[in-house]
Amino acid sequence: MPYAKTSKNYLTTIKDWKIRNMIAGYIEARMLFKSFRLDAKSKRIIPSEELHKICDILFEVKRQFHLLFKRPEDSDLVHGVAKIQPKTQESNFFNNVGLLFHKVLMTRELRYIIEHYQAAQPAPQNGFDTVKESLEQIDRLFDEGVQQAIDLIQAHRENPLLITYLIEDAFRIGKVLQVNCDEMLMKMTEKPTLETAYMMTARYYIESGWYEKAVDMLKRVLKMNATNVEARQLLERYAKTYALQN
Repeated sequence: MPYAKTSKNYLTTIKDWKIRNMIAGYIEARMLFKSFRLDAKSKRIIPSEELHKICDILFEVKRQFHLLFKRPEDSDLVHGVAKIQPKTQESNFFNNVGLLFHKVLMTRELRYIIEHYQAAQPAPQNGFDTVKESLEQIDRLFDEGVQQAIDLIQAHRENPLLITYLIEDAFRIGKVLQVNCDEMLMKMTEKPTLETAYMMTARYYIESGWYEKAVDMLKRVLKMNATNVEARQLLERYAKTYALQN
């Protein structure tokens, strides 16, 4: 099946990027929801418009997952494409995101009815109570998803795009997942050092043509270890390349 092989190779090629985007989407959705929940403590129930934003982010995470991975009920080929069999960590993360999406969607619709059809048919008190209960359930699902997101990251510990994301957005990731990103990074490389993780990111920037970012990252590597020969050689070469481009 040459087409199946080709499609699987394509999925393998884009897998690192899609996994990175799934984690980033979860982080974004959880941060938005938690920020709205803080507002809710002042007796303000999250508007349907804000729930819509979270819904859209979670839907995109689901879409990226389905692009890569088989569902349990799928055959070997889905629409002629040989999708990847998900690992336990991937399935657990997706199940959490799926439950979150549908719960947020349901809550958004109920909240919309309360907001826009109040004049035609005043919402009973139990409608507001249902929204509040649903928001608490969503809160719990997001909290349960933290460990599943961490497990997914660790299952893809050699993903250079994921490592780069952990470096670039360390503050937000650390806040949402309640982890020390430096410690997590050191578990994701063959040699458990930040220097190794930063070098991986510098190489990724170079391969992507982002020479300014590469130069900055190489300087960070040399601050950690001034004797890193590869970092010094790459810095000399790409600092000149970046200077010529500007």
